[in-house]
Amino acid sequence: MKKFTKILACVLLVVITALSLVACGAPNADPAKAKDSLKEAGYTTMLTEDVISLTATEVILGCDRGDVVAVLSGTKINNDKTIDTVTIIYFKDASAANDAWKKAEPYLKGEAEDETESDVVVAKSGKMIYAGTEAGIKATR
Repeated sequence: MKKFTKILACVLLVVITALSLVACGAPNADPAKAKDSLKEAGYTTMLTEDVISLTATEVILGCDRGDVVAVLSGTKINNDKTIDTVTIIYFKDASAANDAWKKAEPYLKGEAEDETESDVVVAKSGKMIYAGTEAGIKATR
């Protein structure tokens, strides 16, 4: 019985740890749901899925045609006059996101370091590359 209890405790610990890791981190992988979350949090949003805008994003990032499927951005001016922002670029698959990340990472990281705000995050997760303030990214979940 003691062995069963120890195994059960270990399994529960692993499950709780996995859930806590999933709960934090990247924005929502569904652009429409991320947009809805931003709107609920009081952000002004723009979800771009038209070919011309997506092609421009692909050219800027050096991607192949059709790699970018959506771009979501949101901005919120807080009562203390600070601004929270987030921009998420959604790719057709993780491979396309990885290729774009390899090309753009030095530039994106350099831009984040130049920002006066210390909470600017630039990262890649799965099929997304995202940048923004911690509050902006959290609002998309």
